[in-house]
Amino acid sequence: MKMPPYSEDTDRLPENDRFIEQTLREEMPFTLPAGFAERVAGEYVKRIEQRQRLIQFMVHAGVILAGLLVAGLVIYFFSPDNRETWQGILTGNASYLIQLLVAVLFILFVDNVLLPMKMASGNKHP
Repeated sequence: MKMPPYSEDTDRLPENDRFIEQTLREEMPFTLPAGFAERVAGEYVKRIEQRQRLIQFMVHAGVILAGLLVAGLVIYFFSPDNRETWQGILTGNASYLIQLLVAVLFILFVDNVLLPMKMASGNKHP
């Protein structure tokens, strides 16, 4: 491996660079365990996958909520003669509808986030 031209003459380097250069040339006082790089890379991949699953859940939840909002607005604005009927149905069953929405979002969260995390961890912790 060819060294950069400035590494030959460490007197011209700033103090921090000189310290780094000297440290990198010395023998390490410890050894890393076998498979260290694989474990670090595995942890990194696992965290990226968890973040991706969480983003996927948020996108799915947003699509569901946006779809419900659009459907409600279409019904509200394009059927003025049925507004009172729809308002009666929604206000009369608001608690059931909210419970249904929470249940759907919970199932979506478990399916997209929790189960894949449990499957990825394997059977390390029963």
